[in-house]
Order: sequence, then C-alpha cells, then structure tokens
Amino acid sequence: MSNDDKDAMRRRYYEGAAREQVHRENRDRKEKARKRGELPPRERKTRRRDWEAADDEDLPEREVIPRRRVAEPRRPSGRAEDEVPVEADALVLSVDRDGIRAAWRGRTVKARTTIPLAVGDEVELAEDLGALPRVVGLAPRRSVLARPDPSHPEQEKILAANVDLAICVLSLRRPALRLGLVDRFLVACTRGSVTPALVINKIDLCESAAELEQLDAELDRFRELGVAVFMTSATSGEQVAALRQAIAGQTCVLAGHSGVGKSSLLNALDPQGEHLTGRVREGDGKGRHTTVRSSLVELSDGTRLIDTPGVRAFGLARLVASDLRFYFPDILSAGAACQFNDCLHRVEPHCAVRDQVESGQLSPQRYESYLRLLEDLD
Repeated sequence: MSNDDKDAMRRRYYEGAAREQVHRENRDRKEKARKRGELPPRERKTRRRDWEAADDEDLPEREVIPRRRVAEPRRPSGRAEDEVPVEADALVLSVDRDGIRAAWRGRTVKARTTIPLAVGDEVELAEDLGALPRVVGLAPRRSVLARPDPSHPEQEKILAANVDLAICVLSLRRPALRLGLVDRFLVACTRGSVTPALVINKIDLCESAAELEQLDAELDRFRELGVAVFMTSATSGEQVAALRQAIAGQTCVLAGHSGVGKSSLLNALDPQGEHLTGRVREGDGKGRHTTVRSSLVELSDGTRLIDTPGVRAFGLARLVASDLRFYFPDILSAGAACQFNDCLHRVEPHCAVRDQVESGQLSPQRYESYLRLLEDLD
C-alpha cells in the first residue's frame, strides 16, 4: 500500500470520526433540551411487525404512512418544533476568511465555522479535540445593519448583528459632507430594527461660526424624525464626552464613507485602544480604506463598538419602489391625504406630498432623497 493510499485512509477515518462526533453532540443536545421541556418527548414509532391481524379488525381503515415525506418549508420566523435551541456562549468579534475571532469563556479564541456569520452574532461553540473550536449553532439575530454585497448586488452583506444603535459618521470636510447617505442609512436601520444616530465629525475644520449654525439648522430635518445628532471632533475631543455618555452600555456600529474618521472617533471613545487610522488622499480629498474588516471592541463601561470598513455607496437590496414610502415616516404621513392609495408622489394628480413640499411643510431635501431612491429602485 502506497503512502498516498495510507493518507487517504487516515483522512477518511478522521472525517468519519468528525461526523460521528457531530452526530453524538446533536443527539446529546436534543436529549438535554427534552429534559428541560424545550422539546416534546421522543415518540416511539410503530413498526410493521408490531401490527397483528386482530388490531385491524376493529379499525375501518388503517392509515398508510408514506415511506418518504416532503420536507415542509421553514417558517420565516419562530422555531420549528424539532429545532434544538441554541445555547449561545460566545460573541463574534471579527470574521476572517479562515474562521472567526470570538469572546468565549473569558478569553478570545479563533474558531472554525461553516455558517455565514457577522460581527456581533451570538453563537454556540464546541471544543474539538486537537483542533480549533467550531461553531455549532447561531442564535436568532435581534437586529442587523446590512447593505448590498458589492460583489453580488442582489444579495445583502451584513455589517453588524445584534446592535442597539447604528451611528452614521460623516465629516464636515476631507472628505466633503454628503448628507445624501443619511436617508439611505435611515432606511437600512428601519429595515434592520436598529435605532439610528448621526455624527458629523471633523467640525474643527469649520471656517466660521455662521457655517456651523447653517449646518446645525440643516440637520434639524433629521432631529424632527427623532434621530440623535452629534457634531464632534475626534482631534480636539469636542462633544466626544457627550457622545460617549449617550451610547454608554449599548452595542453600537459605526458606518460611513472612507476617511470620515470612524477609527479616529473610536480611538477618542476608547482611549486605551490602539485602532489604525489613515489620511485622506491629497489629490481628490477622498478617504482611504483604513479598516479592512468589521471588528468589535468592548469599553471599560460595557459599551461595545463595532468599526466597519468605509463604504463608497449604501444601496438598498430587496426593496421595491412601492414599499419605499413606508421607510420615510414623514412622507408616509403626508401621503395619507393623497387621492390614490398607491401614490408614489412623483407625477400623480392631487398628491398631498408634493403640495406639502411646495408649501414648505415637508423638507425639499427629504423629498429629493426619496425621489433619488425611488429612481434607483425602478
């Protein structure tokens, strides 16, 4: 027998042993769940040889159980009756090509996974003799911040999971302020059940008090929607303490264009950390991708912060034009007075939304953002 044949036999042996270990662990977890009352008790199936002729005499017709059953599709929410509850004991800190980093049993470990995961996911890990721990279960996500995958626009890429607050970070200058991202960001937060907040960073680059007052007034349209707004400088520390107090004890994700200062802001919020920062390009004033993957850090007060790579665009996947108005609460409220229930507020006659824009009751900038998103979804 050649060495290649021996290696193949060893590989098949270890693969079979690994499958058997997975089977035993799943069986043990189900038994524990049944003892806790989380799963119904195991029912004994009647075998063909257990039937006797006398048993059929009193029955008008014996039910025939098919040998093969077509699996029913899983419900979009809830848990199937035979699904084993996940005992999450680890928190995903970062996701790499070869696995994940997770906080587990008071330490940070690397683990293997065959399940697509995101930073912030709560998972169940199991020890594997002679190898890295592996993920054996994923707890249901309470919230997500997602955007279309640049490589596959029809699919969503989850930036962070189980977050309480999503902070859209923009800069006053270098790169230039672009508020158009905010409306897309608010839609993504609403779809993912995340509370949004807005941070305008680098206000130390403001040239005059009048400019700052004008910007503050322009941000009122987001405050009217209940969005918390902060104007900070990671360099000078202005308003950083107020932001730290507002997010204390929560799990937060920082998102925004490259170069707006997300990592610098993270350094200001976490003075004991050392997070890599970078400069914007001198030629066009655009940011560079300093953060290459999402990662989670925990501050001394229990606040969890997730830094994400900069985005060039924040598109919206799996959203149809007719549903867009439901993610603009001000436009949805104004549209209740439209003549047509399916009014898209573009060219339809007797549109109450356009009337309120013309009268100044509704922000023209919000309406323009709505129209731009609507055009993208057509």
